Amino acid sequence: MSKHTPGPWGYVFTDYGIVVDANAGKTDIAAVTHRVDDSVEIANAKLLASAPELLEALKEAESFIAALPKPSVKKDFSSLNRLEQSLKVVRAAIAKATGEQS
Repeated sequence: MSKHTPGPWGYVFTDYGIVVDANAGKTDIAAVTHRVDDSVEIANAKLLASAPELLEALKEAESFIAALPKPSVKKDFSSLNRLEQSLKVVRAAIAKATGEQS
């Protein structure tokens, strides 16, 4: 599993763009955006700054979904398919965030 700077992350405005600060103003910078459209850059910075919390939420959701009882295939095949698809999507997102294969 890849390591990342634990959250919370934040962002600050600079003359060059928006800096996503991954270490509470110390040394780790997660990303620097280029000033093009402030509304887009702010949205991107908020998304990047929320990455640690999003990863933890996905891990929690993966544990919850994986622990759910599997519906009976005979009774409700669509629920089983939806549950398996949800788990696949969550696991793929976790793998992408951690650099692992899903």
